[in-house]
Amino acid sequence: MPRQRSRQGIAVGARYRHRDAPNVTWEVIALYIGVDQKQHAVLSNISDPTWRKTISVIELEQSGHYAQVATL
Repeated sequence: MPRQRSRQGIAVGARYRHRDAPNVTWEVIALYIGVDQKQHAVLSNISDPTWRKTISVIELEQSGHYAQVATL
């Protein structure tokens, strides 16, 4: 399946911060549709690119745990 932007506008390169760790900035490095048919985002820590995690786009955009930050 081709990679797509979600209806919320998430895209590769978008940056987010978790409300409990505002000093850590995460960047979306990949988007894909999982076996559960939900869209997921692979995030990489800007300060340490070896630190990665995958979460659903729903969690990223609608949970209230993450806030998008402006990119330059």
